[in-house]
Parts: sequence; structure tokens; C-alpha cells
Amino acid sequence: MSQPRLPLPQVPGPKLAPFNNGQAEIEFLEPLGNAEEDYEGAVWKVRVNGTEDCQLARTPN
Repeated sequence: MSQPRLPLPQVPGPKLAPFNNGQAEIEFLEPLGNAEEDYEGAVWKVRVNGTEDCQLARTPN
């Protein structure tokens, strides 16, 4: 059962569209930021289906 899609945050800046399926080819290229000091989450430079983007991974509290 798939979960309903949430709307994108209403903040300025570029956005990735939601993935259509679980078949996206994601390659993690490098972490951005400082994992020792960034408590809210991690940002990675990734390649999604051949296009370079950034991805935010939120860490659990």
C-alpha cells in the first residue's frame, strides 16, 4: 500500500519533483556539511537518474 504524497514545502528555492516509483537510480556522491555538528539531518550530493542534485536526509530524534 503506498502512502499519499505530501505537498512540497512552500519555501523559496529549487525542488525535486516526487519520484514516480521506487525504481530511481540514486548514487550518493559525497556528504555536504559537517556530520559532527549537523544535528537536524545530513545533506548529500547525489546523482538521481543521471542528474546531479542535493538530497536531505533527516535524522531521527
